[in-house]
Amino acid sequence: MPHPIFQDMLDSIREKQLFSFDEYKTMLDLRCGVQGESGAAQATDRNYSMYVIDLHGLELESSGDP
Repeated sequence: MPHPIFQDMLDSIREKQLFSFDEYKTMLDLRCGVQGESGAAQATDRNYSMYVIDLHGLELESSGDP
C-alpha cells in the first residue's frame, strides 16, 4: 500500500492533472531522496519503484481519456 502522502498525491492527480508526468516524477524523486539517474537504488523509501509504476499507470489512464 502506498505511503499516505503519496496516496494523497495520486488521488489529486486522478481528480485533476496539473503537471506533466516528468514534473510529478521529479516531485516523487525529491520526496524519496532520489538524485540523478540512480533511481530506486538511492531512494530513501523502499516503495519508490511501486510509486513510479503507479505514476506510469496514471499516465496511461490519462492518455486514454478523450
